[in-house]
Amino acid sequence: MLLCAGLPVMMNAAPNPATTPEGRHSLAVAELHRVAGPALEKMNSSSETRWFVEDLQKSPERMADLMLSGPLEDPAKSLRILAALWKADPKGLQDRHEATTAAAVALIFAKAKWPEDKALDSYKLASAAGQRVADFPNALAEAKKSKSNIAVFVHGSDWNRPGEAVAKIWNDPRFPPGLGGKVVLVDMDRKENPTEADKALAKLNEKGNPPVRSIPAVALYDNEGRLVGYYSGGTEIDGAGGVLAATRKLLVTCRERDECWSSANGASGMMKAGRLAQGLDRMNLGLGPKDVYKPVLEAMRKADPEDKSGYIAKYTFSSEKLVDLAIDSAKNGDFTNADKELGKWDACSRLSPRQKQELQGARFALYQRWPEKKQDLKPVLEKMRDIDPASELGLAAARYIEMLSPKGKKGEPQASARRKGWSRNPGSNMTPVVLTDGAVPG
Repeated sequence: MLLCAGLPVMMNAAPNPATTPEGRHSLAVAELHRVAGPALEKMNSSSETRWFVEDLQKSPERMADLMLSGPLEDPAKSLRILAALWKADPKGLQDRHEATTAAAVALIFAKAKWPEDKALDSYKLASAAGQRVADFPNALAEAKKSKSNIAVFVHGSDWNRPGEAVAKIWNDPRFPPGLGGKVVLVDMDRKENPTEADKALAKLNEKGNPPVRSIPAVALYDNEGRLVGYYSGGTEIDGAGGVLAATRKLLVTCRERDECWSSANGASGMMKAGRLAQGLDRMNLGLGPKDVYKPVLEAMRKADPEDKSGYIAKYTFSSEKLVDLAIDSAKNGDFTNADKELGKWDACSRLSPRQKQELQGARFALYQRWPEKKQDLKPVLEKMRDIDPASELGLAAARYIEMLSPKGKKGEPQASARRKGWSRNPGSNMTPVVLTDGAVPG
């Protein structure tokens, strides 16, 4: 040690072993001997398990899986289970994912005091049920190869505390087997303060980043990378019964969709169009983000060019276009033809309740500009309300009716009052419904 300006200066200080891969491996081996020395000695003394002790200590990855995944609460039992799994599936454990799964099963069974003879069954189920991958492109490649779906969990580890509680369940090794089918799992961490590596990963995941409005969220994509559905926010996930139940429900949605589409293969005409549409109905995404399901609509048009099923109207409905029609026609004084066009849409029996409400919003926009129809504004709002009183637009219509009522009326509603009610149709673009000049409900 030298003294420099009265301060001690260390020369040739030993580097921190935890800063290098080799150092971390040495520390892990030392820690294993500290907590499980007797168990290691016993296994090393037997020709049946000596190979396991040697292989374990030589592998930095397998040592990390065992020592960094949680405390060895019962070291002897954890090592016995892990040795049995390695012996039962030596080829499979060459895969990094399978090795990690084996370590997780060993730790969980030891901690929970579950019977050792059931560990192999749990490992096989976990291996078959779900594979965790680092990014969406790799998940999509694996899903195409294995004909699996992709479950995506979205959270914010450095700011969203409710999401981290859900993340513990998502990351539990018992989560994949609980899904009841093979699924590729992807974790997407929307950090508030991302590193450059986080930003690069986020860009890589863009095609699998679901259009959720709040997190935590869980979404499902099929093996073509198409969104099937999602639960956005803790309230929706809890309402579905938790993240496991929510993911299972999304898998059911996908299966029902595929069953509808499979049955369409043997049908024709309006029957074929109807079954294709019923598959879209199961997802409730419209044509999906960026019209990803537009080919399904085209198949419906081909099967049912006259739209006898009524489903083509449902999946080509656009409230924005109808509002534009109402406003533009009013500017040109062409009220009657616009009203007839809205009447045609009103006759479409397949429209969803939300679409029917949006249609009344377009009619309100027209009637508000049509002097002869001013007296019909309230009945239009009442119809919008009665379609679904508890919905956003139903509640907005009810509030507007109060504004029109004589009790609270102080002249006509102010056109400058801007209140927003947006479409909650998952995966769709948010669509305003005009009730006044420039005003929207909500």
